[in-house]
Amino acid sequence: MIVEEEKLKSQPLISVIMNCYNSETYLRHAIESVLNQSYQKWELIFWDNKSTDDSATIFKSYKDPRLLYFCANEHTTLGTARSLALEKANGEWCGILDCDDIWMPEKLKFQVDKISITNNVGVVYSDFNIISHDGREKRIAKKPYKAFEGNVFEKILTEEFTVCWPTVLFNKKALREVGSFSGFRYLEDFDVLLRLALKYQFLYINKKLASYRVHSNQNSINFQIMLEEKLLIFDYWNTTWEKHTELTKENKKLVLKKGKAKANFIAGINAIYYGNNGIKYFIKSLKELYSNKAMFGFALCLVGPKFAVMIITKMRKFLGYGEYY
Repeated sequence: MIVEEEKLKSQPLISVIMNCYNSETYLRHAIESVLNQSYQKWELIFWDNKSTDDSATIFKSYKDPRLLYFCANEHTTLGTARSLALEKANGEWCGILDCDDIWMPEKLKFQVDKISITNNVGVVYSDFNIISHDGREKRIAKKPYKAFEGNVFEKILTEEFTVCWPTVLFNKKALREVGSFSGFRYLEDFDVLLRLALKYQFLYINKKLASYRVHSNQNSINFQIMLEEKLLIFDYWNTTWEKHTELTKENKKLVLKKGKAKANFIAGINAIYYGNNGIKYFIKSLKELYSNKAMFGFALCLVGPKFAVMIITKMRKFLGYGEYY
């Protein structure tokens, strides 16, 4: 018993940040996935962004003293809400779990074990599931999730891989050093990960430790605003990055062009999936940096959205990428 108590004292406290705005639908699933963690030294900071549904009632129905409720004075953007919630955190390491996502029971245990043996780590992340509104797995892919460790700044900037936010555990001191969450409406995660990646190492765990839920009410579907915010982030790094990189001016310009090209390409694909013509995005992508993918996207726009979606879906299945989300 004494040994167990000493072990618990030596373990880091994990602060789980849960930002909420009218999120009653899936909230119990998210809360209970934290309660079910095998690693038990955590606190849950619930930041209510002036919800008008039953979110607060649902959260307060749980009597665990580690569940801490805070209500905003006024409704803010998600990025600002994340920063305000983080100010309440007491943990050395923090994870963010949105109210529609789920953590696997061993998530924190695997991550704490990983960070305990490595220095200069800012982020540890993992593979993940993608589920639909009813919990059905959507990303059933033959190809493995593409992940990187170590210095990943350029790879995040050019979107060579995606760090799924519900899988992330980040060092709070490191985040404060590089600057907390900005006021972005959608891409506060992309912005923060870039700043952390510039100074700190990333670690990866090859296990699916979280489920990211895709449904019609989430922020992710506003691809136009997401693109605008992403381009603002690129503009920031265009003026700032040269102070922190050994790349030549020409190579830095190429990396940024690659990032902008990829951002416009993704916006074009999203436009097609949401019933719009994405041709302007593919043209912008090609202007930044020619790629066969962008050229193919441009050609798809000429056949109409419905036929284009059918082609993309079949190609993803054939190439082993699974269902689009």
